[in-house]
Amino acid sequence: MIEEKTGLQVNIVTIATPAYNDGSSEDPQYNASIKRHIHIYSSADGVDAIAGGDEEYDKTSHTTNLSIPSNYIKDEGTIDTHSNMGDKNKNAGIGNFLRNLLNLKKK
Repeated sequence: MIEEKTGLQVNIVTIATPAYNDGSSEDPQYNASIKRHIHIYSSADGVDAIAGGDEEYDKTSHTTNLSIPSNYIKDEGTIDTHSNMGDKNKNAGIGNFLRNLLNLKKK
């Protein structure tokens, strides 16, 4: 919708999002409006399977899947790991992972 209104492609980041690699509107592979897509996930998060999706998106020219290593995020079970990935008070692992990946210093 953004591209329809503005002519601009978008960059998106998905975190702990079930990947639907089925050609639907939820599949970034078939969305020309997406310029770059970064997907961050943990293999300890089982919600993607419960939701009927995959852990990773199909690799395309604009999608990058980043699996967070277990030393950055605690395995607290399927649901709790999923919930805690987006809670900065419970899990700083995602930020630390990205800072280390990008060689950034914490401010």
